[in-house]
Amino acid sequence: MMRSRGPRLGRFRTARKTRRSSTSRRAWRRPAGCGPRVHAIEYGRLKPMMNVRLYAYRLPAGTIQPIGDPPTAMVSTVPVTPLGPPEPVGDLPALHEEAGIQLRVLDRLWPFWDEVIAGTLELSGIRLRNARR
Repeated sequence: MMRSRGPRLGRFRTARKTRRSSTSRRAWRRPAGCGPRVHAIEYGRLKPMMNVRLYAYRLPAGTIQPIGDPPTAMVSTVPVTPLGPPEPVGDLPALHEEAGIQLRVLDRLWPFWDEVIAGTLELSGIRLRNARR
């Protein structure tokens, strides 16, 4: 079985309508000055994240809808034509800072992820199957 070398990223957001449990509070430990969102990545993926040349297409919003309950992604169920050529995204760590998203770099995502899912945080995980155990 070939193992993908894609990103290992966890994304977490505080739940607005529920009190966080002591478990999720331990995982969150939100210091003063950080925003309501956290992205976590393993050390082994930090250098690729910093060096990637990432491009994004701008798409017409009319057919794009949230999917999932709660929504976890935005998709179009019909073919769409990009509004123009792909544009460079830029420096990902700097974009996190500009957007007020805390970027956590961890040795392993799983201990943190296990605490997050036991709590009341809104969350999504991308390619966690590649994270170190």
